[in-house]
Amino acid sequence: MKNICQIFILVFILVSCSTNKVIIETNPAGAEVYSRETGKTVEKSLGVTPLELSQDQLDEIVKDPTKPVVLKITKHGYSEEKIIVSDFGSSSVNYNFLLKENTYAEIISQIDNTSSDLFEAQRLMRVGNIDGSIKILEALLKDYKQSSLINELMASAYYIKQNYKKSLFYYETAYKYDSKNFEAYKMKKYLENKLGVKRPLEANNS
Repeated sequence: MKNICQIFILVFILVSCSTNKVIIETNPAGAEVYSRETGKTVEKSLGVTPLELSQDQLDEIVKDPTKPVVLKITKHGYSEEKIIVSDFGSSSVNYNFLLKENTYAEIISQIDNTSSDLFEAQRLMRVGNIDGSIKILEALLKDYKQSSLINELMASAYYIKQNYKKSLFYYETAYKYDSKNFEAYKMKKYLENKLGVKRPLEANNS
C-alpha cells in the first residue's frame, strides 16, 4: 500500500511539473494577441503582450491538434506577425517578437480617420446640422488646408447658410488648389455674378 501511495505521489508530481505555459513577448510591448482556427475568420482576443497563457488557456486555444491555430500579433504602427501552431507540446515556450515599424500603417489610419470625418460632415449637412458640419470641416482644414474637397464642402455649408461671401471664398480656394474642380469653378462664377464681384475675395473677408 505504501508503494502504491508513493507511485501515485510521483505520478502527480510528474503531471504537475509537465504543466506547460506559453509566454508571448514583443518589443515594443503592448501588442494585441488574437487566435483563430486555420480556415476560419473569427478571431478571439487573448490579451496584450507581455502575455502568459496557462495550460487551461492553451487547451482552450488548441482543442484539436489536427486543426492548427493561427496566433496574430498586432500593434498600431507596426507590421503584423503571425505564427501557426498545432500543439504547444509539454514544455513551456517563450515567443519573443521584434516588431517592425510600418510607416504605411499611420498613413492608412490618417486616411481612414479623415474619411470618417468627411462622411460625418456630409451626413450632418444632409440632416440640416450645418454648424456641426462646419465645425468638423474647420478641424480638418487645420491639417489639410490645401484640400480642394474640404474647401468645397465648407463652401457648400456656407452657401446653405446663405453666407454667400464666405461661400465664394471657399469655392475660390477649392478651385485654386484644384483647377480641375469644375463644380467649384461653376459655383465660384455663379456667386461672383450674384455678389457683383469682379476680383477674387481677400482671405480676411467675412
